[in-house]
Amino acid sequence: MAWRGSTPTIRNTSTKAMTSTSSSKKYPHRIHDLDKLLSTFKRLLLSSPSPPVRALNGLLRDAKRLKQHSTVLSMFRDLCSAGISPDLFTHTILINSLCRLNRPDLGFSLLSGIFKRGYEPDVVTLNTLIKGFCSTDKIALAVELFVDMSKKGYSASAVTYGTLIDGLCKAGDTGAALRLLRQMGENGLRPHLEAYNAMIDGLCKVGSTEDALKLFKEMVNDGVQPNVITYSSLMQGLYDSGMWNEAKDLFDVMVNNGILPDVVTFGIQIDALCREGKVEDAHILLDTMIRRGLNPDVITLTTLMDGYCLQSRVEDALKVFDFMVARGLKADTITYSILINGYCRAN
Repeated sequence: MAWRGSTPTIRNTSTKAMTSTSSSKKYPHRIHDLDKLLSTFKRLLLSSPSPPVRALNGLLRDAKRLKQHSTVLSMFRDLCSAGISPDLFTHTILINSLCRLNRPDLGFSLLSGIFKRGYEPDVVTLNTLIKGFCSTDKIALAVELFVDMSKKGYSASAVTYGTLIDGLCKAGDTGAALRLLRQMGENGLRPHLEAYNAMIDGLCKVGSTEDALKLFKEMVNDGVQPNVITYSSLMQGLYDSGMWNEAKDLFDVMVNNGILPDVVTFGIQIDALCREGKVEDAHILLDTMIRRGLNPDVITLTTLMDGYCLQSRVEDALKVFDFMVARGLKADTITYSILINGYCRAN
C-alpha cells in the first residue's frame, strides 16, 4: 500500500532521552556454539537465586547473532516462565528477531508492553521495526510508526529516513520518498549515498529518468560520490527510456572516475547490446567480464542466450547454456522458455 499525502515533520532534537540498551556490555564474552549457549542458559535458569535478567540477555544476544531467531523466541518464553522479568534490552533483542522472522507485527505489539513498563525504546529499535515493515511490504505501517514516533518526540536518524525512502520507492510512491529526502536536509541531516541510490533507482523504475538524472547531478554537486550501484541504476533507467547514447556516455564517465563495473553493470550492458542486435559484442563483453574475475549470473547468461535465439542462432545459445551448466548455475524457467522458443523459431 503506497503512502500519499503530506510528509510528517520529525524534529531533529528529541524531547525524550534515548534509553541505552547497552547492558550486554557487562557480558562481553560471546558464545559461538549453540549447544553450549543453550546449556548455559538452562543452567542459569535453574540456578538459585534466579540470575539477573542482564545475565540472560547476553545469551539471547548471542543466539540472535548466530541468526537463531526462533531459538531467541523460545529462550524468551522460558525466561518469562521462570519468573524473570524482561527489561528493555530483552525486548529489543526479541523485536529484532521477530523482524528477522518477517513478523514485525508481533514486534510492534511489544512496544505497548515496553511503554507500560516505563521503558523508552531507542531509535535503533524503532528503525528495526520500520525496516521490518518495509521488508514485508507493509509500508503503510512503517509510515504510521514513523508519524507516531514523531508525535511522541522521537528524532529520526539518517537510517530511519533511508529505510523509509527505500521502502516507499519499492512501493512505487516516489513522490512521498522525494519529500522525505528533502526533509532530511531541512532537519539538518545530510542525505547519504544509500538514500540517493534508493531514490534514483525508484525514479528510474517508474519511468522518471529525467528526474533521476537531475537528482544524480544534485547528488554530485552536494559532494556525495556515486558508486557502482548509482551508475547501474541510472544506466538501466536510461536504456529503458531509449536514451542509449546517454547510457553509454554514463558508462564511460563511471570507468573514467575509477569505478569498476560489477556483475549487474555488465549485465545491463550485455542486455543493451543484445537488444541492439549486437550479440557478438555482447559475448565479447561477457568474456571481458570473466577475465576480470567476475562470475556471470543466470540472468546475464540467459540474456545472451536470448540474443542468439532472436537471430536464430540456437546452436550458439546452446553453447552458452552448456557454459552455464558447467559453472554450476541452475537454469530457471525463463532460460528454458527462451531455448524452446528459439528452437520453434528456427524450425
